[in-house]
Amino acid sequence: MIPVRVAVVKNTSIVMANKVRFLAGHFLTVLLIGLWSHTNAQIVQHATIEVEPGIQKVVDWYRDINRENKIIEGWTIQIISTRDRREMEQERDKFIYKYPEYRVRQSFEEPFYRLKVGSFISKLEALALRQQLQKQYRSAVLVKEEINKEDYF
Repeated sequence: MIPVRVAVVKNTSIVMANKVRFLAGHFLTVLLIGLWSHTNAQIVQHATIEVEPGIQKVVDWYRDINRENKIIEGWTIQIISTRDRREMEQERDKFIYKYPEYRVRQSFEEPFYRLKVGSFISKLEALALRQQLQKQYRSAVLVKEEINKEDYF
């Protein structure tokens, strides 16, 4: 026969007292953290920031200039450049059907008709779309140009 060790707790009230002390200590810690975060949240809600008049004047001027300026530097993707207007129009219609979420612009710079898609502020966003489009439009290239804010936002 194999001897088996068995631990017997003779006084269960000591074990229960230790568990209660442990739980009470953690409850008190959680309660104090909750009260501290609530107090800090109230302090932050009532904080005020004082800005020097000269700095405020520059911030207001910059904000007004940006509201007036409807054109921003950005990126677009030229998917086709051709001398044939009909070819450009056919590609435009195919693109609009396949990708209705992107803005399409066509232009004529003699002797070429150009088809550009998308309006991006970030070059990385434009590169991601170009990579996707290069499967179908092998000559797709990024073009840095001024775009209308309303086209982007």
